[in-house]
Amino acid sequence: MQLSRRDFTKLAVGAGASLALSGLKFGETIVSADGSMIDLPTGASLYVETQGTGRPMLVIHGGLGLDHTYLQPWLDPLTQQFQLVYPDLRENGRPAAVSESEYTHEKMIDDLDALRSTLGIKQWIVLGHSYGGFIAQLYAIKYPDTVSQLVLLDTSPATALGNADGAQLVAKKITPEENAALGKLGTVTDDDEWRQVWHTILPLYFYNNDAAASFIANDKTVYRATGISWAAKNLLPMYDTRSFLGNLMMPTLVGVGRYDWITTVRKSEVLYKAIPGSELVIFEQSGHFTFVEEQGKVLETLQRFLYA
Repeated sequence: MQLSRRDFTKLAVGAGASLALSGLKFGETIVSADGSMIDLPTGASLYVETQGTGRPMLVIHGGLGLDHTYLQPWLDPLTQQFQLVYPDLRENGRPAAVSESEYTHEKMIDDLDALRSTLGIKQWIVLGHSYGGFIAQLYAIKYPDTVSQLVLLDTSPATALGNADGAQLVAKKITPEENAALGKLGTVTDDDEWRQVWHTILPLYFYNNDAAASFIANDKTVYRATGISWAAKNLLPMYDTRSFLGNLMMPTLVGVGRYDWITTVRKSEVLYKAIPGSELVIFEQSGHFTFVEEQGKVLETLQRFLYA
């Protein structure tokens, strides 16, 4: 599918956004001695880890304001059959910080395609979790010929769908402390504060409390407050891929946890009904992190789908 510049700019909202957030430190650089920083023709330098051999798979992290490490080691067993490519998106994780005008959906997906070309990959499987699923949809819409198969885990096609059903789910277990922390989402300006807020609300994203506690205890995420705060104000409000999903012809798997309160089953059903020939799998003992709470079932489902 070929999109006009006007169509795509409307879709990848935030391109050219000019709203400034006081207190956010755009322009700082986070340096890591691990992994590889890859310079791209888009002008970005992304931190990338690649593991395994076989068919390449782009794995896109969510958040925003997080990095790729929370997806490991849960998906790493796939390295026995696939080469997993884990980038940190611009203004997330380890890459050099960018200016506000350079932090857009369109530039993020252009980075990913430039990474594909730089790595010498013609086509890859694209897997996105949560907000990474937003980016995966945008990428597949703009660069469909590079996507052999698409996997959308715990994500949504539009923020306009609302979240009344999710609010009902979370109301059954939310604590006053968690409720207060939720109110800070999108407003934090300090990386350490963002980590504290995220750790406080993470149990809400899990069906099993023990799984949540273990996930937090083993957290290795590099947090970027600008990653979440700028996106919340400038990228999220008009995000909507629904009018384009019918043009996606690659095999697509949509997966969601039954108790996912933030990207609910209803939202995955919208994806499933809109993408021709797609498959919907509901993981009955999971919240938002299906690949953690039901790792075995998720991996089995992925392998079945990817080898179908």
